[in-house]
Amino acid sequence: MTKERENKKTKAAPDSGEARPGVIALSRGLEILQCFTPTRPRLGSAEIARLTGLPQPTVWRLCQTLVQQGFLLPTPGQRLQLGTAALSLGIAASASFNALEIVRPRMQALADRYRSAISIAGHERLYMVYLERCTAEVMVGTNLQRGSRLPLHKCTLGWAYLAVLDEKERSAILARLRKAFPEDAGTIDELAISKLRQYQRTGYVLHRGLVHREIIALAVPIPAPAGMQPLAINCSSDSANLSARQLETEVEPQLREMAEILRTMFVQEDPPSVNGWFDR
Repeated sequence: MTKERENKKTKAAPDSGEARPGVIALSRGLEILQCFTPTRPRLGSAEIARLTGLPQPTVWRLCQTLVQQGFLLPTPGQRLQLGTAALSLGIAASASFNALEIVRPRMQALADRYRSAISIAGHERLYMVYLERCTAEVMVGTNLQRGSRLPLHKCTLGWAYLAVLDEKERSAILARLRKAFPEDAGTIDELAISKLRQYQRTGYVLHRGLVHREIIALAVPIPAPAGMQPLAINCSSDSANLSARQLETEVEPQLREMAEILRTMFVQEDPPSVNGWFDR
């Protein structure tokens, strides 16, 4: 095999960072598992190929391996769903986030009081993954829930996360975002300037129209000790229901209090079910 063909074979996916040749198959298998969401519980191989950008024969081979290992389960109509092995991992992962239960009652109370949604999310490649979300019954406009993912630049949670990174790490992620979302490159550059300046001035990120044109949201980061990745918490609502001033003067202090509770748990020597969150 020529060097050129070898390089082609081992090239990493554009949004996954640089992967070593030995882990590309693993990376692709995990990417397939990530295609399944609460709103996409069953998928066919053609749909998976479209979502991942992988050739359909490659998807078919990887899916067969995942079926053999119990991570995928065939369903009628030649479709697949997550299997019991994936469920076991999900249950184990949920146990690792027990600390979020401490602030969940406060999140729900805040959501109900301001007819909004309160969310906590963590970073996963170029996305923010919703780890906890409490929504008022009257809240409409988005169908986000635990496990949902949004591109970093499409939510205030993502910009709050980016704001607390060091310059080198932030620049690298922004470069990958521009490459993965070329149609949004100009917007990414504009927001990188305005949202980071806003955070430096206020300690929070406030914006309207990132997720939906009528949704306004304010986010603050949840700092973490060295070796762990920060999280972020936000409040979002219809801008006709909740004003920027209310978010800044009434909601932001309460978000910051919850962020501080979680930050304190991060720095405990041995907090139950929390040690090792988002180890790099």
